[in-house]
Amino acid sequence: MPSDVPPGSDPQPSSASAFWWRLADNACRRWFLFLLPVVVFAGLGAYQSTQALEVYRADGRLNSTGNPLVPDAVVGGAPAQFWETPADITSRTLNEQLLTDSFVEDIAELAGLGPQLDTGFLGLGAIRANVWTSTSGSSLVTVSSTWGDPQTSLALVEATIAGYQEYISETVASDAREAVAFYSEQLVGLREEVDAANATLTEYVANLPELEDGEQIAYLDQLGLERLTDALTAAEARVLQTESEIEAAELNVRTAESDAGRSLTVIDPPEMPFAPESTIIDRVVTVISYTVLGIAVAAAALLVSTVLDRSIVSKRDLVALAGVSFVAEVPVDRGLATSRNASRRRGRSGSGRSRGGRRKAKPPAPVEETEDVDTAERAGV
Repeated sequence: MPSDVPPGSDPQPSSASAFWWRLADNACRRWFLFLLPVVVFAGLGAYQSTQALEVYRADGRLNSTGNPLVPDAVVGGAPAQFWETPADITSRTLNEQLLTDSFVEDIAELAGLGPQLDTGFLGLGAIRANVWTSTSGSSLVTVSSTWGDPQTSLALVEATIAGYQEYISETVASDAREAVAFYSEQLVGLREEVDAANATLTEYVANLPELEDGEQIAYLDQLGLERLTDALTAAEARVLQTESEIEAAELNVRTAESDAGRSLTVIDPPEMPFAPESTIIDRVVTVISYTVLGIAVAAAALLVSTVLDRSIVSKRDLVALAGVSFVAEVPVDRGLATSRNASRRRGRSGSGRSRGGRRKAKPPAPVEETEDVDTAERAGV
């Protein structure tokens, strides 16, 4: 074969173009097979969309302006609220609490889901996935919950708000509670000192010599008695001081809890939802997702079948083979094909007459093929 492409013929296509041609040809010849997974997955998505669970949503709105957890520090010369609004801080801290197991367990107990958690029928992840917060403006925080029944949805929102208020109270009053614990621990030791001083004084008095009528106590004994009495009095004074500190710390705890309870105002209390949430968007997303998955499967099947198909269906496949630089196409001579078909028909009709009339048919005249042979030789075939 000649190595150069003769004038007027198509240049040799690259292997990449041959592959894409085979890909398109495979898709056109077997389109119904590749359409099948798309239809199947779309139908499966439509069936799954009918199984969507209807959920009820409850919302409660809070005013976070007086939240004591909002910092008043200055960052870069600007108040912290310039970088993060009170609503953002409240929503962030509440979402952080939802990530802790203890907070979610408290919510479940308040919402009446404790037995289900204990039996393992319900997990903490299910509660986290159905409770969330969002902000509206710079001060409003919305606590939302969805569940399969309206009572539980309402209870989850109420429990989340109550749990967060308790968290604020505990955080704000934590210093006062630590003070109460500190002074209470000290009080135990001081009372032991009082008991020890009292016992020492009692023992010292019991060991004093008996005095006759009108006899004075010895000077050294008098000094020892005064020293022990002063020690007992000082210990009792320290006990009284510590008890006063405990009372003041407990008052601070109650004050902080009261202030914290008033700092987070519930503007719109959650109400019982009477109708489930619309599932149209979820259903459409489900159908589209399954359809896209079916398209991906069909595309993968088309690609794999094209790569594995080694059949030759055109000259492009021949050109793509190694060692083949040019393929010459020999056009079909319609006149030659017509004369051959006519000769075959005459031969069949003559044989039929010889059998019917007992006459021998003449053999068909030879067909001149010189011109076609010369044409093929000039083409290089």
